[in-house]
Amino acid sequence: MAQSLVYRHLNFLTSLRDVGQRRQLLMNMTSFQTKALCEIAKRIADGTITILRRDAESFARKRLVLRTLASERVGVSRKKETLKKNSSLIPLLVRERYIIGSVIDEIRRTRRASEQ
Repeated sequence: MAQSLVYRHLNFLTSLRDVGQRRQLLMNMTSFQTKALCEIAKRIADGTITILRRDAESFARKRLVLRTLASERVGVSRKKETLKKNSSLIPLLVRERYIIGSVIDEIRRTRRASEQ
């Protein structure tokens, strides 16, 4: 299911660079779009995606926010509120490197599961 989330909302994620668009989309974000962003945050928090050096300090400062977004125990509405409060984290999460890394990681995991 996560694979389809990342693929389906790839255009959504890449359109979050402009501040005005980001605010508008955050207000109208669906639960699937929230889950797509949280999937990237989860992979960054788990270390399955290698982060850039320039982003390491920012992610270190926001590690509790990343953990909240990555947690399965936290509801989608709380994650959406967390994203609204920490909207400065969104441009870091939607770098092409992290989006592509999430997609590649999901493809690898799906292949391993189908081989077994």
